[in-house]
Amino acid sequence: MSQTDEQAKGRFLTDTQRKYLQGNHDPPSDNAEYQMRSKIRHRTKGAIHDLGVVARHLSQKDRSLLLDLETPHDTDTAQEKTEMPDGTPLSLPTDENTDFGLWGWVGFSREMDSILQFYYLASREQTLKEGSDFSRSNITESIKQALENAEREFLNVSPRTHKIEATVDIETTKEVDIENAKERHKQGKDLRPIELKALVESGHADIQITDD
Repeated sequence: MSQTDEQAKGRFLTDTQRKYLQGNHDPPSDNAEYQMRSKIRHRTKGAIHDLGVVARHLSQKDRSLLLDLETPHDTDTAQEKTEMPDGTPLSLPTDENTDFGLWGWVGFSREMDSILQFYYLASREQTLKEGSDFSRSNITESIKQALENAEREFLNVSPRTHKIEATVDIETTKEVDIENAKERHKQGKDLRPIELKALVESGHADIQITDD
């Protein structure tokens, strides 16, 4: 596939770069791999910037058209499939497809989930890399503000007249107050799923499955 064909499909990676990321291409030398990784990073920065421009300026009509259902020309090669209500087979998105798979809410959601995970990981990993204080709270706060702003724009209301609050929390079982959870468990109080999981992991509670 020529570069012109790639650009026509809106792709920012070449076929070779895509195969490399998927583990299906081995560069001929260490220097070639270094150059490829450098080009991928450079292209990714440009793509992220362009997505930001699209996010800030694409019209509502075009946003809705983005989610229109589209399928690749050849659905027989897809590894995963789903069906329309009438039984028509549709390809689910796969990285290996030359063209994107099923597009619409399914494809859009799958890719945006991955992009959000990419944003979270890249931000969290900076803490490990640079010893910075860019903690989870910084990331969840930015996501929270983005959700609030999006809902405000959707409702077309002013922040001066309408208060909108989003909640984004992340907690691991290691951060659960075990003693507090144990005491509430003894009192027969309802525990959050993560608290139950923490008690089981710490050996302070057992979950038994019955036939009832």
